[in-house]
Amino acid sequence: MLRAHGNLATIVCAALLLALPARSSTPEQYQVSIELGRLEALLGRAHYREAAEKAPLLRSQALALPPSEEARRLVIRAELVAGTAALALGQEAAARQCFLRALQLDPRLTLDPSTPPKVRRTFEAVRGMAR
Repeated sequence: MLRAHGNLATIVCAALLLALPARSSTPEQYQVSIELGRLEALLGRAHYREAAEKAPLLRSQALALPPSEEARRLVIRAELVAGTAALALGQEAAARQCFLRALQLDPRLTLDPSTPPKVRRTFEAVRGMAR
C-alpha cells in the first residue's frame, strides 16, 4: 500500500490543475467533475478500495459525455484516480491499464514531481511501453 498519503493529495491537485476546467459547460460535466473530486478526496484520505470501486462508474459517465476537450480531461482524471487506487491496492496490471488509457488520451500527460515514487515508476513504465 502507498505510504505517502499526503503525496496522493498532491497527485490529485496536480491532476486538477491539468484537467479541471475553469467551469463546466454542461450539468452532466459538472456532476462528473464533482464526483471525481469526491473520489480524489477519498484517495487523499487513503480510502483506496472505495475509490477503486467507484472509479469505473465515473469513467463510464465521463466517456458517455458529448465529445469535448473538457470531457477528455474528465476521462483522464477518472483514469488517474482509478490507476492510483488500483496501484495502492496492489493491482498493478489494472493500474497500468488505467495509466495507458490516460496516456492515450494525452501522450504529453505528466505527473507532479511530488507524486509518490511507486505511482511515478508505474506511470513512467507505462509511458515507455506506449511509445
